[in-house]
Amino acid sequence: MSSPNWQRPEAAEVTGQLTRLADFFAGTDAVRLHKNEYVPQLEKESDKNYKLRSTGVAVPGSLTRTVEGSVGRIFATAPTLEPNGYAAIADEWQDLDGQGTHGDVVLFRASVFSVLDAFALCLVDAPTAASATVPMTEAGAFRPRWITYRRSQLLNWRTAVVNNRTVLTMAVLSESADVEDGPYALKSERRVRILRNDGGTVTAELWAERSSNGTNDWQLIEGPSTYDGPAEIPLAILAAGTLTAPFVARPPLLPLCDKVIEFYQVACDMRHYERMSCFPQPVVVGELTTLSGDGKLVLGPTSAIKLDVGGDFKWAELAGTSMDQLRQNQQGRLQEIGALGLSFLVTETRAAETARAKALDAAAENATLVSAARGIEDGANQALVFHAAYWGVSADQAPTVSLNKNLSGDIIDAVQLRVLLDMRAVGELTRAEFRQILSRGRVIPAEMALEDAVLAAELEAALMASTVDAAVAAAAPA
Repeated sequence: MSSPNWQRPEAAEVTGQLTRLADFFAGTDAVRLHKNEYVPQLEKESDKNYKLRSTGVAVPGSLTRTVEGSVGRIFATAPTLEPNGYAAIADEWQDLDGQGTHGDVVLFRASVFSVLDAFALCLVDAPTAASATVPMTEAGAFRPRWITYRRSQLLNWRTAVVNNRTVLTMAVLSESADVEDGPYALKSERRVRILRNDGGTVTAELWAERSSNGTNDWQLIEGPSTYDGPAEIPLAILAAGTLTAPFVARPPLLPLCDKVIEFYQVACDMRHYERMSCFPQPVVVGELTTLSGDGKLVLGPTSAIKLDVGGDFKWAELAGTSMDQLRQNQQGRLQEIGALGLSFLVTETRAAETARAKALDAAAENATLVSAARGIEDGANQALVFHAAYWGVSADQAPTVSLNKNLSGDIIDAVQLRVLLDMRAVGELTRAEFRQILSRGRVIPAEMALEDAVLAAELEAALMASTVDAAVAAAAPA
């Protein structure tokens, strides 16, 4: 019988890839914790020399800068939230994860994992829904929260085709929690969260690995509890990579990561070789006879060396030709890293390049990021559908969020602005659309694009106030 933490083969196959990406994204300390995997110890190499060789170089930050640069360009302009039929989302967006984190920040952090691992997951978690008679202002304790999971935390899943749609029927997510270990200490406990969809009824179970009678066993510690909102498992996928099957995708930055690993391995060896050979070495030809008679070679301005007839003494040092070749090879690797990293690290130098060629290069680079932005945006909007369903809002009335896709940094000029004004005048653009375009084109601040959301919230408040006034008037004695 399989245990709750059984891992699906598709997930197990990419474990090594995701570990490499996570280590080299985290940096030097994370890589050195697993140095045996990235810089193996040579046969007959002493532990002392191996430690010097494997820890002599800091990990290049190429992968980290590429991920952060990519996400930074997408979020250079703040996401635009449209409440649509659920204006209260503007308040809940201020604290989307129940820990005081703004929705824009939640999306930014999830996007980092999405770009690094090909996709990230967002669970719209909620307890039993509040009664419909409870005012929204008093229902804050019952509101849903978004929990971000990395791809490596998805252990298992099942899907089914329902009404010609592929629907997620089970998902198993790995977690960890700190639990008390004695009166003062804490220890980490492995857990898995199992989500199921049985004919539209969504339930959740929480299992923990605990010791019993000297053996570790998985125990059910919470649930099953029911999600009263969405009729599907509220797990959205924010995909920056291309999915070839449900939850299956090749990390787009894996070639870059492997090239960084290759660069790091050679750099470790080069640093060790330099340390071992960069100092001149004394060479004695013939039998050495020291003035002190103890047979030891003493070097220094006050020392003398006595040699037999025909003997010789000289300093030998590295010619440097082999090291020069290694450095040239490393420069080539650095250029490959730059090309794989969307030119964030090293840009290819060309003797002559036309404006058209530069535009094509920019378009190709932007297409990669635009595709990632669209995948992340689609996942975020699916999560908003789940969020709205918890409050009984239909999918067509659910809030939507838009990410920046103007990655070339183009700014609306006077001619374009005139065209947009004409389109607005004849009604081809709504006020909200017009403001969004102006915001993305950096004509107005991003906050001004949210004015329609503010107006909708004020209208909703006014309607609620008038309803209360009418109820009070009806209850008043004649």
